[in-house]
Amino acid sequence: MVALRGGRLYPGASDWIRDRLGAGDVDAIAAYDRLAPEAPLAVPTSEHFDPLLVALGAAAGDGRVNDIYAGFRYGSLSMRSFALSG
Repeated sequence: MVALRGGRLYPGASDWIRDRLGAGDVDAIAAYDRLAPEAPLAVPTSEHFDPLLVALGAAAGDGRVNDIYAGFRYGSLSMRSFALSG
């Protein structure tokens, strides 16, 4: 989740998701389209974001989230990866 506007990268949505995952705030993540900064630019369609919601639903409620990679490809494609354990 990263927004690109006017050739400038806005990683606010990606950082917001990382922080919400770390806090275990699943309700906020489910409402990312209304709550995450730059969400309409970062996730114009949800098909690449929806699997995160499925994984969170399958994870144990007291599981840990590890941020294992945070980089970008082609200037705006977030490759942020998480490991869920429980």
